[in-house]
Amino acid sequence: MDTLIALTAEHHGLTVLHVDDDFAAFIKARPGIPMIRLQPRTNDGPHSRCQTADASRAEEAQPRSGAGAC
Repeated sequence: MDTLIALTAEHHGLTVLHVDDDFAAFIKARPGIPMIRLQPRTNDGPHSRCQTADASRAEEAQPRSGAGAC
């Protein structure tokens, strides 16, 4: 699946954003595909309350889409 994603991005001139080490290995074989490795989400980010809040409170307090969504 990673190969399909990378080759599709290359075909369309897109950059692959990833947190997967498999893409780092792939870039060695196809260095022309722009890739950016992101940091995995942690519980101390701006949406950490969405991950740690009580489910019923989170539904009341957070919109489901758009700005501020979890």
